[in-house]
Amino acid sequence: MAYTVTWVLTRPNEETELPTISGISSANKSESDTLMADNGVSKTYEIDGLVTRVIYTFADKAAHDALDFSGTTDHSTVRSNYKQTLIDRGITCVITDSDGVEIANY
Repeated sequence: MAYTVTWVLTRPNEETELPTISGISSANKSESDTLMADNGVSKTYEIDGLVTRVIYTFADKAAHDALDFSGTTDHSTVRSNYKQTLIDRGITCVITDSDGVEIANY
C-alpha cells in the first residue's frame, strides 16, 4: 500500500516566497531528484492560496525508511538552512505521513 509524506507550507502573505532547495544547493536538488526517481518516489504539489502541499509518495513505508539522502551534497546544510529560511520568512511547516503521524511542526 502506498505511503505518503505531506509537507504543508503556509505563507503569511502573497508577497512571501517559498524558499527552494535549488536556491540553497543546486547540486543537492539534482542529486535528491535523481535519488527519488531511481527509487520510484513521486512528488506532487497542491496549491491553494497561501497553502502549498508537497506530497511525496512511496511504494510503502519500508521504501520510505530505506531512502537515505545523507550522502547528497550539502545534506545537513540544506536541511538546516531550508528550515531556518522558512522560520525567518514566517512560513509554517507541518509534515505528516499517511499513518497520521506528525513528523515535524514549526
